Amino acid sequence: MFDPQVRVLACDNCGAPLEGARDGAELTCAYCHATNRLDFVEELPPAPAITPEEQVRRLTAQRGRPRPPSPGVAEFLDGARLAPWREQEALAAWVQLRRELREAGGDAVAGRFFELTRLLVDAAHRADDATKERAFLETGYAVSRIPRQRTVLAAVLAQRAARGGDHDAARAWIERCDGNTDDLEAYSALTLARAMVRRDSPDEVLGLLGVPGKETLLTPSDGPLGAVLRAEALEQLGRVDDGAVALVRAAAARWPWSRAAVVLERDGLGGDVAPRAMALFAARRGHDHEARWRYDRVVGLIFGALWGAAGVTGVVLMLRSHWGFLVLALGGLGIGGGFVWMVMQERRQKGAWRTPVWSTVKKVTPPVGESLGTAELELDDAPGRTEQVNFKQGEHVEPGMRALVVRRFDPPPRWLT
Repeated sequence: MFDPQVRVLACDNCGAPLEGARDGAELTCAYCHATNRLDFVEELPPAPAITPEEQVRRLTAQRGRPRPPSPGVAEFLDGARLAPWREQEALAAWVQLRRELREAGGDAVAGRFFELTRLLVDAAHRADDATKERAFLETGYAVSRIPRQRTVLAAVLAQRAARGGDHDAARAWIERCDGNTDDLEAYSALTLARAMVRRDSPDEVLGLLGVPGKETLLTPSDGPLGAVLRAEALEQLGRVDDGAVALVRAAAARWPWSRAAVVLERDGLGGDVAPRAMALFAARRGHDHEARWRYDRVVGLIFGALWGAAGVTGVVLMLRSHWGFLVLALGGLGIGGGFVWMVMQERRQKGAWRTPVWSTVKKVTPPVGESLGTAELELDDAPGRTEQVNFKQGEHVEPGMRALVVRRFDPPPRWLT
């Protein structure tokens, strides 16, 4: 499906896949019957060479600074993904931007086209439509004139080929990437592509991705896949506990939503990837967060008490006519109040005011012909007592996994996963 020797491009008029395309050939779209003349892929000049040290410095500077979506792209988003009800409009905009690029559109047009390409690729991937995904990826690669964008798209094509077991095709796409790139998104996608091709060599995978505590730079969206590949390599070397740590660190980086991303990437790689590390990960989930939460709470109480005592002391001394301590009193009370407010805001943002409780799934009743299934949870704050919750069909729930439940006090009381 992802063999670079067989081109799969999108129709100029409607965006539908055109299979069996060849450079310079004319193809009629089977959907809209438009005639497409397929151009040659333009060779781009190589980017200026930089030293490995300079590359690391530039990549590190981009950490935590994702590019915001372009104004012409943000309107199609639902969160970080393409809104399903705007997909046809986004496709029409993508087709128009492609025409503008052929007429020598500038960097702004190229940027919007690349962003929409990534969104349409993601939508096709989630719909399990490999042909449409390939068409968007290769068309974006062929049309793009910016090396970092081409590297991202070629690396994703390599990843898809590797997922399907076609490592020769994956290596061919990797050869088209710029290994000297100083763009974090391109570097991250290329690193994962190389690791996926080398999955049978755990030492090489760890050399590319690093070990827990010394991970290679990846974008947040690539973090879960990198963690799964890292855990698989560690388990192959007999380091199951380190593999579980890699998964826990990935989940903690975007707590609490990233466990679903880790499981999705594990399933996407096919087979039972890192089964023992995944089992440990399911059992440990939440423990590290609880420890950090307790630590933050203790630190907040200690500092609040210290600043409160400083403020009271200043007020007492002030009342004894030591006016020089007025600044101490006001400063102490102000800083103490500010610190308490900061702690309260952090707790509120994490939903702590709704009493989150960690639990362990004991039993699952899969949905049969219904939209909901049932799971029995044993709560950490009430060992031996179980509570039943419903989950939607298609959600990943299994015995032994750790789940965060939020207690709500609406009558009657309800539990939400």
